[in-house]
Amino acid sequence: MISKTHRRASLISCGDPSGVPLGDAFTSEGTNTTLSIATPQVQEDITYRIRATKRSVGSTVPAQAFHFLDESAPVKVGIDADLVVEIVAKPLDPANEKPQPADPRIVPYGGSADVRIYKSQEGVQYSLIIGKVGMTQFITGDLHDVVLSTGPMLEDAVIQVSATKTFLASENKASDTSTLSATRLLAVRANPALAVSVDPSPILDYQQDAAIKIAHTQSSAKYRAHARTIRDVEFVRDPTDGQCRHRPRSRAAGCATTADTGSLGRARWLRAAR
Repeated sequence: MISKTHRRASLISCGDPSGVPLGDAFTSEGTNTTLSIATPQVQEDITYRIRATKRSVGSTVPAQAFHFLDESAPVKVGIDADLVVEIVAKPLDPANEKPQPADPRIVPYGGSADVRIYKSQEGVQYSLIIGKVGMTQFITGDLHDVVLSTGPMLEDAVIQVSATKTFLASENKASDTSTLSATRLLAVRANPALAVSVDPSPILDYQQDAAIKIAHTQSSAKYRAHARTIRDVEFVRDPTDGQCRHRPRSRAAGCATTADTGSLGRARWLRAAR
């Protein structure tokens, strides 16, 4: 802006139709050269107007009434990459009674979690990046908290948020896309419904070796066999002679069995870590 001596320029915020004067801190005297007036911290798109007042120097004539310069100064805010992001789920550490937004979270196999973005920017579109895959679902910021869903989760993943700001066609400016700084870990419990079988057969000879097979295991899980004494009620009796023949697979998820012919046996089952 070019200003003339004896003119005072003031910033007016046009966030509402009437405009709001910003006060003496944002007022400068003309110098017959280019004049700069620093604005307050900008947190959302805003348009400033300049109010000029002609003062009389060395005269008793009162100052002239102010008027607005013809041109305004629109300011567009970029993407705030430091917004707080939190996964809304149970903490990975069960002893963590007051989890912070950055603490890892955990969901059951196939479960989903909400991801909350605090104090979203107005007009900015947010979407999730799960692992390295960008999701198509998005939500538009409105200066309040916004929430996106991960959808069913089958493996551990790092969650991030992509933010895109678009501009009017008249502004002739390309869309601005950035990834928020926050990186959040979402862990997934092991799948409890895997098929378990005994090789070579569920019924074995005394002291015969066997192998437990688990189908479609997860690379992020560790599997360990456990054993306990078979209860009498767990034996299946042959309806023809009443003798104990074998014990079927337990109802417990991931459970495999041994066989027995009347004597007390051992039940073996699997537990997946996490």
